[in-house]
Amino acid sequence: MGDQQLHILIVEDNKINLMLTKRLVQNLGYAISTAESGVDALDQIKSTQFDLILTDIQMPLMNGLELAASIRKLEDEAKKHLPIIALTGYAGDDEVKEALNSGVNEILTKPFGPESLDLLIKKLIVV
Repeated sequence: MGDQQLHILIVEDNKINLMLTKRLVQNLGYAISTAESGVDALDQIKSTQFDLILTDIQMPLMNGLELAASIRKLEDEAKKHLPIIALTGYAGDDEVKEALNSGVNEILTKPFGPESLDLLIKKLIVV
């Protein structure tokens, strides 16, 4: 099970996907907050301490890759280096390269199970 101290921000504009991801992360034992856009997520990141960002790639206004790039430009060193897992329905070689170049640490292809998500979280955060 996850460590209750870890606070994860889930960024997802699709309400059904947000609900499913939220339930999955809660069942792993992590504390969560949610944002329905990259813009909202960036505002929350600036004012709240998170341990990891879980973001959808395809979103209007500011997509997950733009969000990752914006996080990497923050002045706060801790926030600038937040681990970011991008969620996508498709991850071809070009998409993976683009995501990694934007500042994403890992990519998880939907649908995914709790085990694969928890392994990535634990890989990125030393508990």
